Amino acid sequence: MRFSNFRTINLIDMAVACLSCIAYGFALFSTAIGSFWTSTDFEHAPLSGLYCLLSGWFHFPIGWLANPAMFAAIVLLLTRLRIAAFLLAIGAISLAWSWTNEFCRQFPGTLLMAGYDWWLLSLQILSVGVFCSMVIHYSESWQSIQLLCRASRKPLTNVKESGLVA
Repeated sequence: MRFSNFRTINLIDMAVACLSCIAYGFALFSTAIGSFWTSTDFEHAPLSGLYCLLSGWFHFPIGWLANPAMFAAIVLLLTRLRIAAFLLAIGAISLAWSWTNEFCRQFPGTLLMAGYDWWLLSLQILSVGVFCSMVIHYSESWQSIQLLCRASRKPLTNVKESGLVA
């Protein structure tokens, strides 16, 4: 597998990835969820963004999946696969919003603190930045859409010849 696209990383793509990662870093070291009671006798201490990242896959897996989707979108952006990066960034925001909806059904929305806001901001920076990069690099994005359309119209002759399809 060749990583030749990493040699020609665009400055705009790198800036979008860096800004998103900086906001994500602020989210990790800020308080994401305030203290709350789970029963009459037990109070949870405030949760940092790092704690939410490390344990969120167990407690809230739908919202936690936004994190790997975000980082996959960053990798796709840096390899100039902007359309896939945009779709993945939008998917990450959708997962984050569905988590927010589920969390606010169980707990008051006032528990969501600055770390949560930084996390959402990092996702929004990424999706808006990828969209702007797609617009700026319009010709590359348009060529990739055309190649995808051509590939989807081409019949799968190799599969039929190999006998895998009846």
